[in-house]
Amino acid sequence: MTPTPFFFAFLTAALFTTFLHADNNPKDFQGDSKSDPKDPAALYDLGKAHYQGRGVSKDDAKALEYFKMAAEQGNAEAANAIGSFYLLGLTVPKDDHQAAEWFRKGAENGSALAKMNLARLYVEERGGLTGKEKGLALMQEAAAMNLPDAHAYLADYYYFGIDGFLEADRTKAFPHADAAAKGGIVTAMNMLGLMKQFGTGTSLDLAEAEKWFRKAAFLGNPKAQTNIGFLLEPEGEDKKKRIEGTAWLIIATANGEPFATRRIEELEQGMAPKEFEAARKMADKLQKQISDTQKRN
Repeated sequence: MTPTPFFFAFLTAALFTTFLHADNNPKDFQGDSKSDPKDPAALYDLGKAHYQGRGVSKDDAKALEYFKMAAEQGNAEAANAIGSFYLLGLTVPKDDHQAAEWFRKGAENGSALAKMNLARLYVEERGGLTGKEKGLALMQEAAAMNLPDAHAYLADYYYFGIDGFLEADRTKAFPHADAAAKGGIVTAMNMLGLMKQFGTGTSLDLAEAEKWFRKAAFLGNPKAQTNIGFLLEPEGEDKKKRIEGTAWLIIATANGEPFATRRIEELEQGMAPKEFEAARKMADKLQKQISDTQKRN
């Protein structure tokens, strides 16, 4: 009997790095002279450039300086970025209360990212904030602004529930997982694959499950690599699927996934040596495709 893949869909969208996601084709800056001190958007972009080391020196302190200049002129995304600096203690003392205040400013000025980050603090009751219902409402507002990360958090909240506040409701989780996956959130792709594989909160559809596992696996998600490995049935009747499934489990094992590791130990003992060697070679080819896919994304 093929072991059932464990549902490892914990979402890890970072509170801090999400403020950089909006740039599909970021501009390169040649120096601070390119910024206009009267243009908050330009100051915010320069702050991001210094944070990333893109066209200028990487300098978190200088990035924060530009974010503050932009925020003082009402730039909502800059306020969100400052909140993230305080949340992580990046160049400033770690301070959830200060983070909450900056996220609030960004949210009030229309930043979906700030709404999402403020929502998380409410849900986690950090920074002096209480009221999980307020957090859930803010997260829904951020999702309504077409923010995939917010959909991903809502999918997680509804799938697992929030202890003492929200009952799990997989039917409500599904549309958010779907929106987040289609918006490029890799962990949501894995969650959507599992929901489709088992018909959890939606109709069972193994072809769709494989599609989403495969997409996330090529984007480097070890849990999806494990799940597609199991889905392809390494001990099934289809030799091609046996080899590919084993190959994915080899890759997931190299990425430290414990369920894949245990399964590979079993397969190495019970699988025909030639097939296992073929799986190793396929794993090398798949790994190259993974690297190429990650570079393009």
